Amino acid sequence: MKIDELDIKEKIGQTLIIGLDISKGKNMYEVIDKIVNEYKAGGICLYKKNYDSYNDLVNLINYIKEKSKKEKIPIFISVDQIECQVTLLIYLQCINLNVIQTMRKI
Repeated sequence: MKIDELDIKEKIGQTLIIGLDISKGKNMYEVIDKIVNEYKAGGICLYKKNYDSYNDLVNLINYIKEKSKKEKIPIFISVDQIECQVTLLIYLQCINLNVIQTMRKI
């Protein structure tokens, strides 16, 4: 998929990672549908209040993946992890460290 193949709404949506700031329940799935299919978000951030157990989390992720299958670009799923400390996770294979060094100078 090339960025030129997206319409303006999809391009704008791809710049957003939207937090799923709603407690677990039926309405949560309606919000997910809207984030994925209407807003065309590039990502969704999950919070602890979105699930009660590991199985709930797996089911939630699978639901998001299923809802986003028809989208042109796969959705990025992240989790909020702030508990008195901030943890930054970087997938190093995707990042050119020279670019990071250049960005720090800017």
